[in-house]
Amino acid sequence: MEDDWLRRFYALLNDDENNDWGNLKFPIVRINSVDGIKHVSGDSAYFESSIQENFENISIVKREVYTKDKANKNLDENAVSFLKSIGVKEFDERASIKIKLDQYDNKKNEHTNSYLMDIASFVSYWKRTSDIDVFENHVFLKGKSKEGTIKWLLAHEIFLDTPYSNTGLRSFFNDSSIELEKYKCELLDEYQHVI
Repeated sequence: MEDDWLRRFYALLNDDENNDWGNLKFPIVRINSVDGIKHVSGDSAYFESSIQENFENISIVKREVYTKDKANKNLDENAVSFLKSIGVKEFDERASIKIKLDQYDNKKNEHTNSYLMDIASFVSYWKRTSDIDVFENHVFLKGKSKEGTIKWLLAHEIFLDTPYSNTGLRSFFNDSSIELEKYKCELLDEYQHVI
């Protein structure tokens, strides 16, 4: 199946207004692959971007399936619209952070310089955008429990106090006279140079 045929097929599917393509989880998106022709579902693919070069194993949609000319500059808006409708996203800073967070979910390495640089970029992104949803359900921070145990945690399981900010939360969470439904852990001091 040629790339141009697939582009026209995407455009044709986009013209069908009676279908909700958002639920399509079929591997229909052609991506760039060193292994030859490969297809993935839309929700795991990205449009080409200048920041993707720093990442391995990401599914980038082959430009020829959504462009009309040999120079790959003239976009086929119908093909692009269909690809977006099935979940293909722009590879932007948020996507970059999501991939990094997924990697930290899967391997709990000790803090390295690259890890601390990632944390600094996460904080910078959050300060600029206030987007907290990207961090939801990702275990990527280390905290200390009331008993002194160090463990990997979700962001909402952590509290901040000195040396970050004098919030008084350490005293609150360590006060044994206060009965809490859920205890939060203290963010480790080792992040103080990047936050």
